[in-house]
Amino acid sequence: MLAFNPPKAMKLGEVVRVEARIAPQSAGLSSQALQEGLTGEVLLDSLRLSTEMTVKLVGAGFTVTPLSTETQVIDPSGLTLWRWEVSPTSAGSQTLTLLVSARVQLPGYGIVAKDLPVYERQVVVEVSLGQQLASFANDHLEWIVTSFIVPVAAWYLSRRRKRRGTHDAT
Repeated sequence: MLAFNPPKAMKLGEVVRVEARIAPQSAGLSSQALQEGLTGEVLLDSLRLSTEMTVKLVGAGFTVTPLSTETQVIDPSGLTLWRWEVSPTSAGSQTLTLLVSARVQLPGYGIVAKDLPVYERQVVVEVSLGQQLASFANDHLEWIVTSFIVPVAAWYLSRRRKRRGTHDAT
């Protein structure tokens, strides 16, 4: 059995811990026990297990930092855990994908990796007003300088010259 807790929504720059857990039926864990301590909505699924599994979390709009080894031996009497720290790098609807593969024995080929179904979650990445303003300022700095700062500076210098002219006349 697999439990996976990707978030449904995040804020740009926020760091969230995501976890995947695998427990074989021989461990005798209920789905409730498998989910214990996980935050958010948990995806549950049964899947074909082997003694060694590889689990990866990927997403084009995210920085994903693994906190555990990708390939692990499955504990026949308990949970095997994979953890990641995930931070969105782009706003809007982004996709987090969990890739799972099992190491299986195939006659004539030996032990090979067998990819299992992919688990995807759409994550809505929100951007705060401050982040939007900072991004706009960064993206349009040249326009802001020429449209606002240069005219204000010209006005200030013009006014300063006029004041000097009235002081010099007296």
